[in-house]
Amino acid sequence: MHPQIPKSKPSRRQWLLAGSLCVLPVLLFLAARWLRPAMLQVFVHIPVCPSYEKLHLYCPGCGNTRSVMALLRGDILGSIRYNVTPVLLAVLGGLWYVQGILRVLGKRVRLLPQSLWFWLGLIALVLLYYILRNFIPWMAP
Repeated sequence: MHPQIPKSKPSRRQWLLAGSLCVLPVLLFLAARWLRPAMLQVFVHIPVCPSYEKLHLYCPGCGNTRSVMALLRGDILGSIRYNVTPVLLAVLGGLWYVQGILRVLGKRVRLLPQSLWFWLGLIALVLLYYILRNFIPWMAP
């Protein structure tokens, strides 16, 4: 039998690092909200998608800018309507970030699935979404 190693409490340095990591996304979100008017000026100058202009088909990137702008407004459903990719990346990135903070505090928690089948299924669903939104009108950006 292996002797049990006593669990140690997170040190003060670990708590400070975890706290600063928790504040960072809030500051980034507030900075993005503050810069939103300037970003709207850039939004006006984005060219039309060549895929949609020539073939009348939405590419995987169609609607991403509008989706991110809707996320910055806090309109999650509107963001999903434009394009699901930014919302999906925000959720996965958030889970990865929280998992990293917990790891700094000494807790080995897995919030993101490790199964290859999960990731392959997720990729298949996203690809299916990209195809279907060209044929189902309410899925179009």
